[in-house]
Amino acid sequence: MIRKIEILFYISMIMLLSGCHSTPKVTENIPEPGDDYGVVHGILTDSTGAPIEESIFLSQDITFENPELPPTISFSYQSDPRGFINPETGFFYFDQVEPGENYVIAIFTGGMGDLSFVLEKNGNMPLHIKVHAGKVVDLGELVVNISQ
Repeated sequence: MIRKIEILFYISMIMLLSGCHSTPKVTENIPEPGDDYGVVHGILTDSTGAPIEESIFLSQDITFENPELPPTISFSYQSDPRGFINPETGFFYFDQVEPGENYVIAIFTGGMGDLSFVLEKNGNMPLHIKVHAGKVVDLGELVVNISQ
């Protein structure tokens, strides 16, 4: 009887100690895409690793098809799709996005004309996002520099 109690004690201790070293995995709900629209998601942090808390929008680069012209982002606070962002984790998503290949993420910091854009990794050009109907686009972890 004592041997069974000792075994149970050791098993309990192993389970307790192994639980102390595990990091709980944060899972976020990603909406399902519809037949006529897609979903875009990822994680946004600033250069210090802190989650982005600002409002995010999915805007369009209207000169996307003409590589001779610099990027020209069309931004509308009223009509561009606004994204959901979790300020504690930086997880974000855009739901019900119409198909297109010239989307960029605009970060609105609240001031008059204070916009930042998610840029290509190791570049100065906006990250273009292609969305297909019925598909989910996982952008992974993105680091942005917020304009001050």
